[in-house]
Amino acid sequence: MELWELEQEMDFVRAVQEAESAGVDFSEVSDDELRRQYLAGKDLRELSEKRAA
Repeated sequence: MELWELEQEMDFVRAVQEAESAGVDFSEVSDDELRRQYLAGKDLRELSEKRAA
């Protein structure tokens, strides 16, 4: 794994952890879908809100 890939993965994990600590529930969202949305620059909180609706 290249350094930039490791940094990107760490940023992804950090973003998910921050959202979860703010009360966002990703229990209905797959890891792959979370990763795709993150890499596309989407707000992960919106993904959780759409699933809850």
